[in-house]
This record gives sequence, structure tokens and C-alpha cells, in this order.
Amino acid sequence: MCVALQETFLKSCYTTKIRRYGCVRKDTEGSSVSGCVCIFTSLDVPSSALPLHTSLQAVAVRIHSTSLITVCCLYLPPTAVIRQQDLNNLVDQLPAPFVIFCDFNEHSTLWGSVKTNPRGRQIEQRPLPNVLSHDYDASGKTFPPTYSYNRADWALFTRLTVISDAMVNTESVDTAVQEVANVLIAAADLSIPKNSSHSFQCYKPWWNTDCKTAYKNQRKLWGIFRRYPTTENLLAFKKAKANACRSVSSTASYTFRFLEIKRRAEHTPMNFYTRSFFPYNCDFTMTELKKALLQAHNTSPGPDRITYTMLRHLNPDSLTNSLYLFNRVWKEHYYSSSWRGANVIPILNPGKVATDPLSYRPIALTSCFCKTFEGMVNTRLV
Repeated sequence: MCVALQETFLKSCYTTKIRRYGCVRKDTEGSSVSGCVCIFTSLDVPSSALPLHTSLQAVAVRIHSTSLITVCCLYLPPTAVIRQQDLNNLVDQLPAPFVIFCDFNEHSTLWGSVKTNPRGRQIEQRPLPNVLSHDYDASGKTFPPTYSYNRADWALFTRLTVISDAMVNTESVDTAVQEVANVLIAAADLSIPKNSSHSFQCYKPWWNTDCKTAYKNQRKLWGIFRRYPTTENLLAFKKAKANACRSVSSTASYTFRFLEIKRRAEHTPMNFYTRSFFPYNCDFTMTELKKALLQAHNTSPGPDRITYTMLRHLNPDSLTNSLYLFNRVWKEHYYSSSWRGANVIPILNPGKVATDPLSYRPIALTSCFCKTFEGMVNTRLV
């Protein structure tokens, strides 16, 4: 959407261009160039420069994505004397909500530095929305690595994965589930190599000529609205966007009557107790467990990182003890708290604008160990 740069060291006679990006910049005059700031904004997002009356090296733009937000780029030279009043006046000129990207040349323990210098104490006096120190270590903020099952040593994994009777016979079901998960992950780390996650562009088989035409018209009207942001152009763009959504949508929305019935059913408490004996209340068998693992499709793991592939390579004793743990959950009517968590990832809906957070649908990745148990229950009841 936008890129904020400090210390560009550009003179006013130099032009800087990035394809499909507009530029708002502030250069320093004189024989020696120092500092300088600029903001590049994508032409796909409506934006406008915000005039600032300040002696500081700062520029600002207003960007309209889902809402109007102000972005300010600020640079404070390390040797310059910055008055607190100048900082206050700058912040007061920024319409809320706003974000300030700044190289303060400061240190403060409030945002991760080991010491606080005079500039840091000065910045602390003016409350800002958020400060990210240049000392902040962002090297770990990457996609988690995944297991490479094609290079796995399954014989070693089977030997290392020892789920003992003592693990599944603990007093707490939560403790038993956690110990089993720890054994599986420890064995996987030693026997299955890891590789980094990469995303690839996949071909969409449902994308046809109608979808292409509708999306092209949507982009055309978006360009008109971006250049001429009038009410008429906004309505035309929204109509084209709705038509594009209808073209690529493969399922209709649920009716209000169905949603009301679903809501009432989900709020009805379930009673698991009965005075009669029914066959579906008996313990699960090894045949049912193996069938559930056989029918399960390989999916991304949940928070515990356990996959169906790992469960299929358990040795007979570990598989038997896993079945015992499932039967404990079944008879004690206790659902492990670790199974209630999920990794939620956003998936862009077809035909939606990627810059709009409402264009994404959440996908919850739950524990495959838990889903194995759920598959056994569903197979028995259906």
C-alpha cells in the first residue's frame, strides 16, 4: 500500500519513480544533503498528500483503504536539537487515526533498548501510538518451517515414538494429550527434515471467461474511481465489484430460516447421559481407529503440529495406547482443552480486493490428533 523511507539523501533536482507508485517527498536544500524523507503510495489505493507546517523533516499522506488513515514519515537527525513543541505541533496536524514511521535516532528501555538517551526521554514525553525500535529483532518473524515427509526416516520415527501406558493413564486427560503430543513432535524433529514454507500461484480451474470479464470491468471502474473519487463513480465500482463476486462465487448464502434453526440448535445443551445401553456408546476398536486414519486426508496441522502422516507411522503399542486415550475421552466426557485451540489463517475470497480485510475468510486449522477422534465418532454415528 505504501512505503516510508528516511535518509534518502535526495536533492530536489533528482526525480525518483517506482512503477505504479506515487511519491511525496521532502528534500533538504544546500550543498550538503542529509536526511530527507519520502512516501511512495500505490496507485491502486486512493491517496492524497497532507500539507504539513513544520520545520521538521516530515511528509504525510492520507490513504483510503477500508477507512481513511494518515501516514507520516519523519526523520530526526542525531545531531539536531529538536524542540518538544515542534513534535507536539506535528502530531497535532495529523488527523486521527494516524501512523508515524520515524527514525528517531533514540534509545529507550520502553521499546527494547538497553539504555535511554536524551532523545529517547524526549520522545517518551509525547505519547505516540506505537514505537518500534530499530534495535528490535524481527529475524524470527517468518513463516514456520514445515516437515519434508519425502525425506523422512520413518523407521527412526517409529522407534522414537514410544507412547507408554503411564502417559495415557495420567489423572488428567489434558496432561495425557500434551505428553503424547510432546513425544510425537520430539520424534518428528529428530527423524523428519524441515524446509521453509513457500507459497506458489496455483491455477484456478473455476476461473472462466465470465469471471475474467467481470474482474476486468471491476478493475476498470476502480481506476476511474481512484482518479475521480465521486459518489457516482463509487457506486459504479461497488456494482461492478458485486457482479464480480457473483460471477466467481460457487455457493449461495445460507437462508435466514436455516441460520435461525442452526442458531437454536447450537445453543441447545447436550446431555450425554442415558439409562439405556446403546451399541454406539461402547469403546472404540482398533479397526475404527485405523479406518479413521486411512480415510483422513492430509491437511495442515493445528497448534500441536501433529499430522495424519505421523499418526499413520506409529508402532502397534503406541497406536494401542492412543486408542486407550481416545476411549478415556469418550467415557469421561472430557474434551481436552488443547484441542479447543486452532491456527486461524486468512484466505482471500475469489474476486475480492486484496487490500480490504473484509475480503478474507478465516480458515481454522485444528489438531489432526483431535480430528482423528472426531472422525471415529462421526463414522460411528452416521
